[in-house]
Amino acid sequence: MITILSVDLGVKTGLACWTSAGELLWYRSQNYGSKERLGRAIRSILGQFSEPGLLVLEGGGRISTLWTTIAIRSGWSIETLHAEEWRRNLINPSEWQFTSDLKDLSVSYATIACQWGGQPVAGVLNHNTAEAILTGLWVLVKRGFITKTPWLLPIGYRSK
Repeated sequence: MITILSVDLGVKTGLACWTSAGELLWYRSQNYGSKERLGRAIRSILGQFSEPGLLVLEGGGRISTLWTTIAIRSGWSIETLHAEEWRRNLINPSEWQFTSDLKDLSVSYATIACQWGGQPVAGVLNHNTAEAILTGLWVLVKRGFITKTPWLLPIGYRSK
C-alpha cells in the first residue's frame, strides 16, 4: 500500500494523508509563518513516515520547489497539479458560477470525503485543508487506485 501525502502549498499549508486504498489517515493545516520555518517543518513532516510514498503538491512556485527538493532527497515520488484539475474533475461545473463559490464548495466536498475516507470532522474545515483532502482524492481516482468515490463524478471527467 502506498502513502499519498497531498499538500495545498503555501506558508499556510493544508495537508492530507491518504492510503492508496482510499483511507484518509489524517488531515490538518498549519500556518508556518515564513518559508524558513516551513522548510524546517517539511523535513519533519516527511520524516514521520516509515517509507517514502507519493507527494502530491497543489500549486507551484518557490514553495513547490522547496517541497520537491526535500522530498526527492528523501526518496518520495512527486506529482504536481493545479487546483483547476481536481476542481473540474470532482466538482460539477453546474454547482458554481463564480470562482469565489469554489472555496465553500471545497469545504463541503472535503467534509464528505473525510467521512467517506474514515475520518470524522470536528467543526468546519478550513479551505487549505479541504483543498489538500480533495487534491489527494483526485490523485487516487486519476491514478486508478480507487474506482468508487464519495459522490458521482461529473460526467466525462477529464484529466490532463
